[in-house]
Amino acid sequence: MIDVKLLERTDLNYLQEYKESLRNRKGDVSLVDKLLELNSERKKITLQAETQKAIQNKQSQEIQVLKKQGKDATELLEKLKKMSEDIKDLYAQAEQADKKVFELAATLPNKCHKDVPVGFDESANRVVRTVGVPTSFSFKAREHFDIGEKLGILDFERAGKISGSRFTILNKMGARLERSLINFMLDIQTQEHGYTETLPPFIVNSGTLFGTGQFPKFYDDVFHLTNTDYHL
Repeated sequence: MIDVKLLERTDLNYLQEYKESLRNRKGDVSLVDKLLELNSERKKITLQAETQKAIQNKQSQEIQVLKKQGKDATELLEKLKKMSEDIKDLYAQAEQADKKVFELAATLPNKCHKDVPVGFDESANRVVRTVGVPTSFSFKAREHFDIGEKLGILDFERAGKISGSRFTILNKMGARLERSLINFMLDIQTQEHGYTETLPPFIVNSGTLFGTGQFPKFYDDVFHLTNTDYHL
């Protein structure tokens, strides 16, 4: 997530660099200015709350002194009661302001690496390296789904009935191939590359999806369990 403190530092050129990066991604640069305004307002409200809190603490001590001296502290107590309500309200405002800053910052993308080519379509992409030589055929190659249907290992028709279009059922060697590829990947990574095999829950909470970068951008693209904080 974007660090607002970096955007606010005047000794760095981070703000301008970030805005330029956002422009290159066709992002809304005005959101950066809005974020800074919200954060400035958040700090202003927080400072007011903390200042009033300090005054309240000081006057609470004065009340204790008055009581020890046997003097009437009623007026000061009433004043502190009102101040306490104001402080509570200020902290509530600060909490809301902090929430707004967090939510907006979470929607802004990271700054692009300096080596990322600038462009608005695939024509701007560049080939970093090429491995191997593409296979050439003396005949017109068939699409994989045509071959799969002919072999009986892909079944689009039945998948369409139970799920919908663009789904498929893997049958026979197709299902076996899928399972073999999973086992092959797990065996290679755990036995040769030092990874630990694990099987996490398929249902997780929103904090997990936020921490892995899925939320808030892809919130509407995942399956939710109604009336819970769980997602598939």
